[in-house]
Amino acid sequence: MEFEGQHGEGRRYFVATATNMRSHPSVQGIVVNLRDITERKLAELQVRRHALYDDLTGLARRDFFVQQMGKAMARAARRQESLALMFLDLDGFKKINDSMGHHAGDLLLKEVAERMRTALRQEDTLGRVKLVEDAEDNIARFGGDEFTALVGGLTKPEHAALVAQRTLNAVAASYNLEGREITVTISIGIAIYPQDGNDPEELLRLADAALYAAKDEGKNTYKFHSGPG
Repeated sequence: MEFEGQHGEGRRYFVATATNMRSHPSVQGIVVNLRDITERKLAELQVRRHALYDDLTGLARRDFFVQQMGKAMARAARRQESLALMFLDLDGFKKINDSMGHHAGDLLLKEVAERMRTALRQEDTLGRVKLVEDAEDNIARFGGDEFTALVGGLTKPEHAALVAQRTLNAVAASYNLEGREITVTISIGIAIYPQDGNDPEELLRLADAALYAAKDEGKNTYKFHSGPG
């Protein structure tokens, strides 16, 4: 049996084995042997985390995010609520990467991810929008400079626009990258469950299409796949 415990140096992991001493007439009771497996367990946890979360930003990876989408959609169906999928992409990220280098680009992605976390964690004061359960797993780096996020508990689909605008505002503030001050914007595409689709991959495809519509409209804006209502 494996179990964990707190030690002065941090959390430790052990495996316990019990031996019944009935085979020894002169000995009564059970002998319990503890073996410290902390090093092995931490290595396993690290491998698992690498598989589920992006190393740079700490956000969920694509496959894990899609799994979370399925769970969130099932919950929304039971509660008869709407769920918004936001597909986000940085505007002009390639130019920054090319002119300032990949290190600066990575720093920017980390900062953008943190600002997205902050914006998406904030529940609307009127209770109209909130992150779905397991919030940390419902924001993802989809690849490169693309991100996705789920917003649940919507009584009206158009309430997703509040979150989208808040996220646009958070990301658009200036950044200091290696001594240079720059401004970055994002574009957002939004698809709504269940009105736009009830399959994770289909919803992603529609949100991605809405994202490109937002970019065609001039960037630094959001666009719904089929209108907010």
